[in-house]
Amino acid sequence: MSLSRKINFGVLLIRIGLAIALLGYSLPKVFGGEKVWANAGGMLSMFGSGLPFKTLGLSLLILMIVAGVSVLTGFFFKVFAIITSVIFLIFSVKYNMLGLKVLSTFSFAIAFISFALIYIGTGAYVLYIRFRQNNHAL
Repeated sequence: MSLSRKINFGVLLIRIGLAIALLGYSLPKVFGGEKVWANAGGMLSMFGSGLPFKTLGLSLLILMIVAGVSVLTGFFFKVFAIITSVIFLIFSVKYNMLGLKVLSTFSFAIAFISFALIYIGTGAYVLYIRFRQNNHAL
C-alpha cells in the first residue's frame, strides 16, 4: 500500500470516528423530546440570543446531525468542519465554566480535530466524487 493510500485511509478513519461521535451525541438527543432540547440549548446560553432554549437546542442538534453526515460523505465538508469546530469550542468553554474538566478536554479535542480536518481536507475517499463522475458520464 502506497503512502498516499495510507494517508487517505487514515483521514477516512478520522472522518468516520468524528461522524460517529457527532451522530452518537445528537441523534439520541433529537429523539429525547423538548426537555432534552432545552438542555442542549442551555449550552449556548452564554450568547443570550433570546430564542427559547428548546428551539436553540433542536437547531443545534439538527445542525450536528447534518455536520456528521457531511463529514462522513464529504458534501460541504469544510463548511461543516468549521461549524463543528466552533460548536465544540463553545462546549469546551461552557464545560470548563461548569467545572467539568474532562468533558471540556474532550470537547476541545474534537474541536481541534475538526479544525485540523479543515486544512487536511476530505482525502481521496469521498462520496461526492462518485456522484460527480457519474454525472459527467451522462
